[in-house]
Amino acid sequence: MFKQLAQSFFEYKTTPEKVFRIEDPDETGVINLQRVYEVIKAYLGQRASIAEVRMLAEKIDTSRNGQIEQIEFCSKLEPLCK
Repeated sequence: MFKQLAQSFFEYKTTPEKVFRIEDPDETGVINLQRVYEVIKAYLGQRASIAEVRMLAEKIDTSRNGQIEQIEFCSKLEPLCK
């Protein structure tokens, strides 16, 4: 799902950083599972199960603090946006 999401960002001419900023309107530097779900729905045009969202979030959350930080989100997806 990472590759599909990154490819979609590329096709929409956006970046993981820009997407993260949209999903983090109060600029806390973190997003939750609901926001990850919204990104998947918006950019892949599909609904993901909560299990799929959790699995994706666990892969992104390298600090294992239960939140997706901007640096984690961008570092996982940016290399694939080509």
